[in-house]
Amino acid sequence: MVKPSAALLTLALVTLAAACGPTEAPDGGADDAHARQVWVGTVSAASPEAAEAGRRILEAGGNAADAAVAVSMALSVTEPGGSGIAGQTVLLIRKPDGEAVVIQGSSRAPGSLPSDAHPERLEGHQLTTVPTTLRTLDRAWREFGSGAVGWDELLAPAIQWAEEGFELRGFRHASVERFAEELSVDPFVAGLFLDGEGRPLPEGSTVRQPVLARTLKRLAEAGADDFYTGEIAAAIVREMEVRGGWVTAEDLAGVAEPPLVAPLQARYRDLDVITLPPPYGGWIVLQALSYLNLLPADSLAPEAPGRDLRMAEALRLAHGTRSRDPVPNPLDYEAAVAERIDPARARSHREAILRERGGETTHFTVVDADGMVVAGTESINSYFGARVAGEELGILWNSYMIEFQAPELEHPFALRPGAFPLSSMSATIVADEQGAVLGLGGPGSARIISSVTQVTSLVLDAGLPVAEAVAHPRVHVVPGADDGPDLLYLERAEEMPDATTLERLGFRFTPSDGGVLVGRGWGGPGFDPYFGGIHAVARVPGSASDPIPWEGAADPRRDGAAVHAWAAASR
Repeated sequence: MVKPSAALLTLALVTLAAACGPTEAPDGGADDAHARQVWVGTVSAASPEAAEAGRRILEAGGNAADAAVAVSMALSVTEPGGSGIAGQTVLLIRKPDGEAVVIQGSSRAPGSLPSDAHPERLEGHQLTTVPTTLRTLDRAWREFGSGAVGWDELLAPAIQWAEEGFELRGFRHASVERFAEELSVDPFVAGLFLDGEGRPLPEGSTVRQPVLARTLKRLAEAGADDFYTGEIAAAIVREMEVRGGWVTAEDLAGVAEPPLVAPLQARYRDLDVITLPPPYGGWIVLQALSYLNLLPADSLAPEAPGRDLRMAEALRLAHGTRSRDPVPNPLDYEAAVAERIDPARARSHREAILRERGGETTHFTVVDADGMVVAGTESINSYFGARVAGEELGILWNSYMIEFQAPELEHPFALRPGAFPLSSMSATIVADEQGAVLGLGGPGSARIISSVTQVTSLVLDAGLPVAEAVAHPRVHVVPGADDGPDLLYLERAEEMPDATTLERLGFRFTPSDGGVLVGRGWGGPGFDPYFGGIHAVARVPGSASDPIPWEGAADPRRDGAAVHAWAAASR
């Protein structure tokens, strides 16, 4: 049942900045405003509209879990290239009392796969796993929400932007340009993003999704269960049957409440790093950090000579292990992960092979005034998922079936009915004895792991403000195949080490080739969206008496936003 609705505050849209540090409250100068209003939270998300949705919920009395649901739903409308309600979502939550938990929202392969199903031979609706996002969000709201905000209110911003539309600009417009040919195959999808001649809508065009808005209204009224056992579920089954998909009514009804699992946790310097367990990529971040932890912190400062190569060595270890020696069982992983992140392993690392994929995801991070932090990563896998949708529901379907290994392989992620797909999601929270100090995550397939590792190090080792750490140039490593040199990707080629050094260390420099507009980010020249899109919040040092104790950062490589939320001081 849906909780009774509480009246939302009537809030005007604000101008959203790409990153927000300590700023004055609205409605006057800092001293006057802070006398009447108090900070109640900070949101960083991959679209300005989604950040605004989270702000509205915090200002209406919701907590970080409530706001996370609203952000997620708004992203499903306003960043359709990266997420949607037909994908998967995982939430890392650190409660005010210090307890941390993961809502493990992995999707699964359909239960009735044809015997000849192979991840490299699928198309259209065959590409989708059984979606779990709405089950995950529903559990977050019911068990971790404030109780002050109704389910329908959490969906209201998403419905608004589906009906009224959002402006197609920046990274989102570039994504449509880059994948225009693929988006043209499905007539319904083409009608959303392309003009009558099959060309991308001009930058600044308004993208409206009235069919999706109708679906979201039904979800707001009937609750998340309707997606799995109600009218929407029946419509999904009809669409799958007509379009050749494999998701059945039994698959949908069988999506149980996502389990609450313990996050992975390790020490880095004198702090606790909390991250996602398998089948996600958090253990790979911990392995990279285990290598960096062997080095002096000042050797990882931005200005330290050789810093990029030290980071590349850590990433080579982590990405190589992921392919050569993956955790064998995504449901029984404690001993395997402990062995892989042991410092002794870092000291004796060897190179390995990693197959790089060009996926897309989204991430948001929310903190509230009580200190609850929610780091949420969600995806429909490829850019725009399977690039198919039905005229009855308007939902873009995920493409997670391509993330399985061939069914004949003895591999933890081999394709089989009900199996988990491989995921690089690496939502991470860092805490000290006083509470959380940093929450972050991002999109970008394997580059998620690289970018989370680097931003974490820049904040903890170099002491950079979170916005500077997020904006700092990045590196990425893809271990070479057949004993060839490992590929070193540098965001800014002018910082490339000399060729002799690279050759001696077994690296070969290569420009990024998987980005949606290589070398072009939306924070200026030199920012490349290939290197991910971190959305983070960080506690301001010595902020106990600061009117704004947290700052947020949205990645300049993409076009998200970070905003603060305010409420009357007497609330």
